Amino acid sequence: MKKTILLLLVFCAALMTNAQNDEPTAILQHGDQATVYTGANAFQLAYNAAANGDVITLSAGTFNAPTSRLSKSLSIYGAGFEMDETTGTDKTLINGKLMLEGISDAILEGFYVQGDIESVYGMTNTIISRCYVTGKITTFAITDSQINQCYIGDAITKGSSANYLATNLHISNSSISWIGNYASPNSIYIDHCLVRDKFGGGVNATNNANSYTNCIFTGSGTYTANGAMMTNCIYVDEANVNPQATLTNCYQVDLADIFADGENADYSADRTYQLQQPNVWVATDGTLIGPSGGLGWIKYPSTPVVKDLQLNVESGSILNIHYEAEVR
Repeated sequence: MKKTILLLLVFCAALMTNAQNDEPTAILQHGDQATVYTGANAFQLAYNAAANGDVITLSAGTFNAPTSRLSKSLSIYGAGFEMDETTGTDKTLINGKLMLEGISDAILEGFYVQGDIESVYGMTNTIISRCYVTGKITTFAITDSQINQCYIGDAITKGSSANYLATNLHISNSSISWIGNYASPNSIYIDHCLVRDKFGGGVNATNNANSYTNCIFTGSGTYTANGAMMTNCIYVDEANVNPQATLTNCYQVDLADIFADGENADYSADRTYQLQQPNVWVATDGTLIGPSGGLGWIKYPSTPVVKDLQLNVESGSILNIHYEAEVR
């Protein structure tokens, strides 16, 4: 309970500071202490002062991407990747490439990244969720990690030409251009995703034999590599299905007939990717195929919404805070 109250107070402080300074604000929570940093470089300042296990909360606004590579085990939360009054979501924009180095036991959530997310020297037990990345997510070796409910403008792939592995990588409820190029053997599980482009690696390479469940493929080239597993999937062109892939309970559907909210796979703020025939295109596990099933196409961060914030100073020294916190 004490930690929850402190977290809510941190959010109140973030709102209050942001309103007073009209500048982006980073709150560093270290145990029972909270430190406020403001300005375009606030993210970098908070990171410099952080220790493993700390929490950094970024307000809405534009932050310069840290010039140092993020390697500490932190939970870093933004306000969201687009404005939405109904959910109380605002936009935290990271201007530039977000660089990670040997990161483990970390959470990155609720950002609009103007560039790539690049991880070098390994990523372990790390979660990237509810982010909009204009470029690609590149990892040099990734283990026991998740990418959830994200929009990725380009690919999720390995870096450079070296033989880097992906072990127990789970990607869910995301919209991605393509996934691939990891070395063999890999274990990549793609669930309830929208794959918008052709497969990005050698289609005969068994090292890209990923497992796709409940996914939608809308590209104009070969969808998967030799030996891939496609279960409960929708695709737009049977000619693009790799003949060496194993298909179970899959459907061919014209692109214009897949989604109820659009005739293509393009992104927009109001899209939900609901299906035109939700009673027909159901996976064997009972969930809807595509991003609207499973965890759902949820874009707002998991942090609470603070509403009806009222601040007043009593006797010149006591700060009274009244607020309502709504858990999303």
